[in-house]
Amino acid sequence: MYEFVGLRAEDERAEQARMAAEKENESNVDDLELQGGELLVDDHIPGENSVFYDRENPPMKVGIKYPSIDEFRAAVRQHGIMGQFELGTQKSCKDLFRGYCKAEGCPWSIVARLMPDKIQVRVLTLICSMLT
Repeated sequence: MYEFVGLRAEDERAEQARMAAEKENESNVDDLELQGGELLVDDHIPGENSVFYDRENPPMKVGIKYPSIDEFRAAVRQHGIMGQFELGTQKSCKDLFRGYCKAEGCPWSIVARLMPDKIQVRVLTLICSMLT
């Protein structure tokens, strides 16, 4: 009865269509993987900052970025040690740092601020003397 009514033929056509669709999906995935040999990958890990610098002799230039305000404070202290000057702090809070050289007549000063993305700190202003 099943064959007589034509249900078997209908089921076989549906099964063939399903198998063809699966095969087409597999070939589309293979084509995507092979196109240009490149896959889009997001390597960003939340909480991991990709700012690298020499901790023994940190760079102090306008535009340099640091991973956090605490790391920037440590870097500017190390910069003072390397430059052999005493660092003074005019203002330091969670999103802004203003520092200067305590020596009389020394014009060296620096301003750094937490970026709007709340991830990195960037040096905005640097006034240098012969020390840097």
